[in-house]
Amino acid sequence: METSLLINKLVECAKEIEGGHLNDADLLLEEIIAANESFSKPTKSLVKYYAEALVRRLYRLYPRNLTPLIPSGTDRFPETDYPFAPFFCFGDFTTLDPARDALKGKRRVHIIEFGIVVSYWRYCDLFRDITTHSTGPISFRLTFVGPILSTVADHTQKTLERLHGEAERFAIHFEGRRLVANSAADIVDSALKLTRASEDETIVVKWKFQFHKLLTLTGASEKVLSKLKEMKPEIMIIVEQDASHNGQNLLDWFSKSFQYYSIVFDSLEKDNLDFSFGGVRRKVLWEMYFRRQICKLVAPGGTDHIERHETFAHWQDRLRLFGFRHYRFKPKSFNNFCREQMPEYSWEEKDRHPVLTRKRIPLLFSSAWKPDPAQLNSGSDMELDTENYSNFHENQPDDPRIMTEEITWSEKCFSINQIAASAEIYDILEYTCNVHNLPLALTWISDRRDYIIVNSKRKLRIVESACYLNDVTMEGFVEACGKHHLEEGQGAAGKALQSNGMHFNPVVSELSVDDYPFVYHTWDFGLHAAVSFKLENIHMSRVDYVLEFFLPAETKEVSEHKLLIDGISSILQKNCRNSWVISGMESSDEVNMDSVVGSEGAIPVRSPPASLDNGSFNENGTIIASDAVNAADHGIQSGVQAHEQDVGEQNSRFEAASNGITQLSENFISQIMIEDLETNDAEPVGFSDSNFSINSSEFGKAYNIVPTAPCLDIEEVGGDSSHLNASTRKKRMRTSEVWKYFEEVRGNGEVWAICKSCSTRYRGESTNGTTNLHKHLKSCAGKK
Repeated sequence: METSLLINKLVECAKEIEGGHLNDADLLLEEIIAANESFSKPTKSLVKYYAEALVRRLYRLYPRNLTPLIPSGTDRFPETDYPFAPFFCFGDFTTLDPARDALKGKRRVHIIEFGIVVSYWRYCDLFRDITTHSTGPISFRLTFVGPILSTVADHTQKTLERLHGEAERFAIHFEGRRLVANSAADIVDSALKLTRASEDETIVVKWKFQFHKLLTLTGASEKVLSKLKEMKPEIMIIVEQDASHNGQNLLDWFSKSFQYYSIVFDSLEKDNLDFSFGGVRRKVLWEMYFRRQICKLVAPGGTDHIERHETFAHWQDRLRLFGFRHYRFKPKSFNNFCREQMPEYSWEEKDRHPVLTRKRIPLLFSSAWKPDPAQLNSGSDMELDTENYSNFHENQPDDPRIMTEEITWSEKCFSINQIAASAEIYDILEYTCNVHNLPLALTWISDRRDYIIVNSKRKLRIVESACYLNDVTMEGFVEACGKHHLEEGQGAAGKALQSNGMHFNPVVSELSVDDYPFVYHTWDFGLHAAVSFKLENIHMSRVDYVLEFFLPAETKEVSEHKLLIDGISSILQKNCRNSWVISGMESSDEVNMDSVVGSEGAIPVRSPPASLDNGSFNENGTIIASDAVNAADHGIQSGVQAHEQDVGEQNSRFEAASNGITQLSENFISQIMIEDLETNDAEPVGFSDSNFSINSSEFGKAYNIVPTAPCLDIEEVGGDSSHLNASTRKKRMRTSEVWKYFEEVRGNGEVWAICKSCSTRYRGESTNGTTNLHKHLKSCAGKK
């Protein structure tokens, strides 16, 4: 099937869904999914996300966090890693030059930025420029209006604090203020509360990829523009996507948007845009962002989960109407950067403003505007759409549930329901991993129709679109899992499938290859403990789902495991409402974590599995006012505070769990399988039998679980022991445990791995990976 035909079928599917012909739409989706496998990665991803967007539109499936969360599992700079590099750079540099010109020689400055992330380095550049052209003390106010990007950290506030420190170096009196604005209603509230400190204050307004949000609420743009004009800014700069994705005809802008994002996804795959350090592929983050944007673009009106874009011509007419005149500028700073760092992209001047293009397709525009004092303010009396304005505020993220309420699913549409299930799961995994700093969560499925033979083992395959990478360095692990299936009983996921319930394994990295085909990869990526939950979707009885959560490598105490597992299960129970059943428990039940975690004490370092037969599968006393959501003054609910409250509620449940809940809920109907660890004759120092017993003997008797008291061997490892347990939360360094069998020798700028048993040499640079080392161990004569 050709790409154009595939797009036509997607449009036809959208038409059938809009017309209510779900059976026909389901058949089309089935055909699209099958044909999509033969296309290139950019096309496959794009088709997959548009199909998901259509299903989300049908069932109203949207997460409560309106913007994709910044992964909390990787310690990096969100202002450079989170936004798509070409868009981020174009927005940064094209707003810098006109702001420089407007602030030259000024001593009292106020920048109001409506954006997604604060660009630390561009403000440092601005500090340097204004001190060069000004004499005497400088006062610099920055008000940032933007969305919540994390459930556990305030990245914007941290950047404002860093900027305060940098401003001190230039003897600048800096004041930073942060206002939370997740939706168009929040932007209106924030704008209406903005004030001018004095008549001699120079105000610059910057919009970076947020102006289009005003399209989603009737009267919003008029209210905001009228307020900003009253403040008499020196200049207002707007950076937006240059696309006509709006209007009443879904099918029209559905097709147009597909062509637009085809260019973006082609760039994601083919252009060398990863300017990151440490080899981390930021493309994973960018794809997450555009995936959400596409879903919001296809979403229906009447919800805050919508995205609409317009061309420069549209905004020019509207801005003129409300008293702003266009101001010409050329982005000198961006010109050199684009030519050197992004050769696939180019910019051109069109209608006196810069436009970013790729393959001659316009993607973004940047424009500068000045208030026209001769024109009266025509929007101050404009009324907001009060019904939708109220709905926006009702949908603030202060609810413990992750998902918005969905409508009833169609029982006969398997392909539609399968996509819906994956979408729901992905949203739950994103929230869960961010709240608990879990590096990774996988989704496995098993179709019962494939195993009609009696006693045949069921198999699990991964659903990549329903997996969540909270640590983007784990991308390779997900790719490895996607190449092979798991059998029933293998790993934590296979055990959960086998036991029809929940399964926890504190040391998946100690399993044999037969018990877990991806064990070598756990060494390479520093993964240790995993907990899996089996779920059933009431609309798809033939499919079993298993959610596998990997716990942070630094959490090794049994008490830490209890807190995390209790928190994860609590989130699942709150969100598995209409469509899901967690096998082995009712959604209202509390789970006894003492009975789940069967091995207390620290997880010791162990040698790798002996069996290699199956091969290698691999802060300042600042003046920063955190108005991050002054509810009394602004009427805006702080999502960060709300999330903290939610996490606080969960922590109270954690304490209950860690103090020992002595009974399982009556409806815990399935035996929880606890991984038996290998036993050895020698007992390591500091460990006793009681450390490894199940905490409740009555629980063991009632459920026929025999407590084992395994003794783990702790070997003295020669050579460079720094290779072991190198994974930490700050550094995120990972070294495979295979290195205990090799000496690392450095010389002449080269690194060699020399086998301790037979002295065979291999190149040992990190870029070469450890696959060859694993393979060598399989056949090493000296080791045998």
